[in-house]
Amino acid sequence: MLESTDVPLGSFPSAVSNKWHAYPDGWRDTTGHGRYYPSKVLSVHNGLLDYYIHTENGVHMVAAPLPKIQAGPKDYGSGLPAGRYAVRFRSDPLTCYKTAWLLWPDSTNWPNDGEIDFPEGDLNDTIKAFMHRQNATVGEDQDAYSTNTTYANWHTAVTEWRPDQSNLKFYLDGRLIGESTSRVPNTPMHWVLQTETTLRGCTPANSTQGHVYMDWVAAWKPAPPTPTPTPTPSAAPLLNITPSVTIKELATGDTIKAGSTIRVKVEATDLVGISKVELFINDENRFTDTDGKYTFEWQVPSRTGVEYTIRAKATNTLGNVKNAQVVVKSR
Repeated sequence: MLESTDVPLGSFPSAVSNKWHAYPDGWRDTTGHGRYYPSKVLSVHNGLLDYYIHTENGVHMVAAPLPKIQAGPKDYGSGLPAGRYAVRFRSDPLTCYKTAWLLWPDSTNWPNDGEIDFPEGDLNDTIKAFMHRQNATVGEDQDAYSTNTTYANWHTAVTEWRPDQSNLKFYLDGRLIGESTSRVPNTPMHWVLQTETTLRGCTPANSTQGHVYMDWVAAWKPAPPTPTPTPTPSAAPLLNITPSVTIKELATGDTIKAGSTIRVKVEATDLVGISKVELFINDENRFTDTDGKYTFEWQVPSRTGVEYTIRAKATNTLGNVKNAQVVVKSR
């Protein structure tokens, strides 16, 4: 759910108001150090939603767009009572700014009705997830999950929220990073993709500026229960999703220096998340990466005139596989 046509600064969300809402210009963010200014921050170009985080006249400008998932009486429509939420994103490492992309209760009764945050974290730090528990009386009544992953590269974050099953799961690039099974928030919630100033007592420098990019967002309602074990139609298409994988900076016919160490960079993406990327040299599995970096350093044997088939194999979280390969020769 992103726009296929460009939306310039000053036109978001009005140009796409059938799909998006945003906190209006001038609203203070959570810390009060920043102000939401979608007219000066948000645009769409090359298929990406671009948050241009910057300062004008001493005002630290941030934004909080809300996808309209379901019709309803609010500006954002209405929230869901449960769902699966996915977003693909990356960010510049902006000091004193953070994401707090969250599910917020339609009731606005916080902290009693809880809150679900993922991805959350300072943009120059690592990605985290939080669940503020149902019936809390203070904000610190929460489950917290951390990772070693930064915002610098493209990532896919998935939140699976099933209060009817007392279950909440957080996935980052296809890996489960946290699961909560007690006091899961159970009232309707709406999705707020809020990027703002950090809560750590850090005030941004006026010179700090950069971008947070969003490639796509998607949300699903749980399928209704059925009396038979037949898979629901809404779930079946996921079985056919395959990754996209490309070997970067190398092409068939290239020559490589015998005895050198070369860097093989692989780009792998998928709607449901990549679980691993493997690199094969002449059908021998030499490397496996589950951390999302997909960059491998290979020591080329010392013989010249040898052909090598370099094959990258990407596997998504459904177990589906896609391969890409190049053939190079040592000189």
